[in-house]
Amino acid sequence: MPKASNNRGSVPQVCGGARSRATDRPWPLVELRLNLRGTTLALCILVGRGPLARALLCLLLTLVSLGACGHQRTTLKNIAGAESRLRRITITGNRALTDREIEEHMNLQQTKWFPLPKRQWFLPGLIPVDRKRIEALYASAGYHGARVVALEPKFRRNRKVVDLQIAVDEQAATVVRAIRFEWPQGPPDGPVDRRASPAMIQTHCGLNQDRAFDVAELRASEATMRAALKQRGYAFAEVVGRAEVDRIGRTAEVSFELRPGPFVRIGDIRIAGLRAVPERAVRTEVDGFVGRTYAPTRIEDLEGAVYGLDVFSAVTVIVADKPRDGPQGKVVDIAIDVVESQPQSIRLGVGLGVDPNRWEQYGAMRYSHTNIDRQLARFDLRVKAGYAELPAIWNPQEHGPIAEFAPTIRRKGFLEPKLLWTLAPSFELGIQNGYQFYAPKTRLGVSRFFTRFFELELSHNFRFVDFFGIHPGLDASRSILGLDFRDPYLLSFIELTPRVHLTDRVIDPRHGVVLGVTWNLAGGILGGNYDYNRVTPELRAYWTPLKNRLQLAARGQVGFILPFGDEPGAPFDLKYYLGGSNTVRGYAFRVISPSVQWCTAAGCREIPVGGQTMVSGSAEIRARVWKGLWLVAFGDMGDVRAGVSQFAPLEWSYTTGPGLRYHSKIGVFRLDVGFRLNDSEYGRDQPLAAVHFGLGEAF
Repeated sequence: MPKASNNRGSVPQVCGGARSRATDRPWPLVELRLNLRGTTLALCILVGRGPLARALLCLLLTLVSLGACGHQRTTLKNIAGAESRLRRITITGNRALTDREIEEHMNLQQTKWFPLPKRQWFLPGLIPVDRKRIEALYASAGYHGARVVALEPKFRRNRKVVDLQIAVDEQAATVVRAIRFEWPQGPPDGPVDRRASPAMIQTHCGLNQDRAFDVAELRASEATMRAALKQRGYAFAEVVGRAEVDRIGRTAEVSFELRPGPFVRIGDIRIAGLRAVPERAVRTEVDGFVGRTYAPTRIEDLEGAVYGLDVFSAVTVIVADKPRDGPQGKVVDIAIDVVESQPQSIRLGVGLGVDPNRWEQYGAMRYSHTNIDRQLARFDLRVKAGYAELPAIWNPQEHGPIAEFAPTIRRKGFLEPKLLWTLAPSFELGIQNGYQFYAPKTRLGVSRFFTRFFELELSHNFRFVDFFGIHPGLDASRSILGLDFRDPYLLSFIELTPRVHLTDRVIDPRHGVVLGVTWNLAGGILGGNYDYNRVTPELRAYWTPLKNRLQLAARGQVGFILPFGDEPGAPFDLKYYLGGSNTVRGYAFRVISPSVQWCTAAGCREIPVGGQTMVSGSAEIRARVWKGLWLVAFGDMGDVRAGVSQFAPLEWSYTTGPGLRYHSKIGVFRLDVGFRLNDSEYGRDQPLAAVHFGLGEAF
């Protein structure tokens, strides 16, 4: 008698059951099982005689396995008695609300296959619940008479699939008949400020008479009027909105009760959590806020000022829950809790630089100590070593080592609490088109903010450059370049940079304008081999209409080198060049520049030597598409001329293209593809497009 099977309710193991008819022995096989979201795919690879027969049998076993595993998947997913997959939801009769708005408020959801498969099941018990949710959603939007007249499932494929059909009767919207503003405590009693007057505060109400009533807009109006009062110094303002709805007449009467509370200033600031960081250094950043009018944005600035010391991993600003009497009226105290970060850090890595006319591979190290003497003196060391090939790694017409050793010491508070001092000696070994060089440099600078908006920076710079590996075409042009080509040369110059930050924040601004100009004065009583003025004004603008979703940014620059004195001129390696990842991105690095030409039997070569007049402009549209991934569209223009104050608008170069940005924890990774829009003087014989990789935004 045959033995009874004990496989009830199990899935057949089809792959492991294959046998040879001739020998009745199992065929050697390899079985691969892959489980994706509850679905098991089995792939059998048989080893035996007859490749065609083995392939056909393996395919058959695989298909049987898929069917068996699919049966298992269905059994596992039939939760809560669900037997039908909800394939599609169709909504009719809706005009005020979109399909998506309605579906987002429903419990029943349709199956989605993108970006990842997500199977949804139909539960009949949720139909009356979703009917009420849809009607409540319409009521919140001002359609109190709206009704769901039909919510019916349509079964298909033997009740395995269902389509849900919804019909809505919106009827007429409820209209705002009147809006009243009540000030039980009277109008704001602080200093005279037109922006805090009742008439101005009431303009922040988004509801309008004879327009549709919307509960969401009622709550938003409460929040915006409350925020407007808080921003004017009324930290404890309260705004309560109410609505009386006539469901028969389809009208609503709205009233707002506004209680501004006392006008307050920022009082005492307490700092907790300090260990190695001296309180005096933190006080230097926060004491300027004491006595100023309270505003939420000012509290954000206070938090940013403490974070800006770069020695804390967490900063929490807590505003007292009630005011107290101060010397000049009511004040509100602030508590700042900080968590100090580790003062020392070291980072090691490798890098690849890619440009249409330059490749480089390098290793890098960064070491930082943010509190080297327990007085917030900061030490940074950047070391880089590698090799570069021009124009490409597979076609190295010029190649050589690259290296950089750059220690920097910063200290705030010497001579005056707000002064930031910087000492930065460095050494660079590099290669450019036409020459190699080594350059020891040093920079001693000091900077200070005067108020929140104005920054001034002054530095003295010393630079010694020795060229080697000079291309014959450059060496033969010494007479043309004149004093601009000295080998070696010594340069001593001062740099003055005033900036006006009319932005929401100094670092990574979202709104506003930055105005600045950089002035270099070389030679004269400072010594060195060159006498010149270099003036570069710059304007940057930012506008973010959709917070963390969309940003518009623009930058414009002009530049002038003005020789003077007994040794007029500027070193050609420090003149103006455009092109590359940060300026006119349809061109390779430093291609937009006057050049000298060297011709041989093999062809002619252009060696850029820089210009004395520059104009540049860029604009970007940045849109976030997913988490930290942003899509960018940009347009650039620019030109460089050899003469002093020389412009040639008809020869300006224009480029455009798309880009990607990824905002990671270690910075912004950037990829741009620029396309030339015109054939300018510098565009002849250049590729139509250029690809650039970089770190950080272009501006």
